[in-house]
Amino acid sequence: MSGTSVTVARTIEAVEELRDTWEALLPERLTADLDYHLTVLRYGRGVIRPHVAVLERDGSPTALAVGRVEEAELTARIGYKAVLRPRVRALTIAQGGLLGIDGETAEPLFAALSGALAEDGLDVLRLRLLEVGGSVHELARTRPGLLVRQHLGAQVERWRARIPATFDEYLGARSSKTRSNVKRYGRRLEERYGEGVEFKVFRRPAELEELMRDTAAVHVKTYQHGMGAGLTGGELERRLRELAAERGWFRGFVLYLDGMPAAFWHGTAYRRVFYTGPTGYDPAHRDLRLGTYVLVKMVEQLCAEVDWMDFGSGDAEYKRRFSDDSRLEEDVTVFAARPRPIAINLAQTTVRGSSQASKALLSRSGRLRAVRRAWRGRLVGNAPGALT
Repeated sequence: MSGTSVTVARTIEAVEELRDTWEALLPERLTADLDYHLTVLRYGRGVIRPHVAVLERDGSPTALAVGRVEEAELTARIGYKAVLRPRVRALTIAQGGLLGIDGETAEPLFAALSGALAEDGLDVLRLRLLEVGGSVHELARTRPGLLVRQHLGAQVERWRARIPATFDEYLGARSSKTRSNVKRYGRRLEERYGEGVEFKVFRRPAELEELMRDTAAVHVKTYQHGMGAGLTGGELERRLRELAAERGWFRGFVLYLDGMPAAFWHGTAYRRVFYTGPTGYDPAHRDLRLGTYVLVKMVEQLCAEVDWMDFGSGDAEYKRRFSDDSRLEEDVTVFAARPRPIAINLAQTTVRGSSQASKALLSRSGRLRAVRRAWRGRLVGNAPGALT
């Protein structure tokens, strides 16, 4: 596109100088917020430096890519088991991190990002959760050569729920079966524990220590902990939580039964959207559907604060029941035109093919959901402190 140029901010100081431009381009997702990105740059494991590309047209900034160069693992899984973990030097573009993209800016900005693979000696360009069918998604899936483009990528649905002014409106938009289950399991919980049911909301920085102590007591009993997912306890996670609490974005919800923490859900309210985060419940109370109870209480709290709840990516059944719409997204990787990155691409394609074939076979046989439950059950059983 004539009259355009791309410059790259490669230091934290240069990124901070972009604040006015960044804000003018209106990042929608928390992961594309400038201060969120600065926190990732400072405390993210493996982060080497920023790589924030700014596209200018006739001297005026019109688009921006929120990126970082980092040492990373390209994990390929079959089921929940990681079978391939090569380490690479990656240029990673954050979720929602392509700002100001339109039909004219997509191609030159993508060309600049993919060109950095050769210019900076990088192994891969990782574009996180692009909207399927969007302009950059189409470029990333079709422009690179056969050996360096990603094959057999996994498309996932991102689910959202509209949050109206009142909880009754929200519940009224759900199916009759969902409404009935919400009321039935809520009554069952409250009849069993009576005044022992307590629901607390944590928001302020001074409350984080209590929140994390009680949350951790539940998390160690979950399958997410067995997978090494959810709450990691790392420095970056803590710093991002503190940033969100300082800015008034953070919400931590905890359900207590007879004074003991039994379920939790964390999230962040950003630009009138609540992004759900780590969650879990004590499997000893599986019959009480504590996750549903906490979700309902969350919505009750958030009706006056946000317009949407973003459940993130994945095909969990509760997301379908409690959402209003979804869209397909995909992580897309472009590999450098060198022997090692190409070999990694071929190996990952083989693993993905095996994984997708196994999943399709289980789905056709009707056993996919049962196998997932069994895997999660094993992970819960292997978690320290898990109840049997």
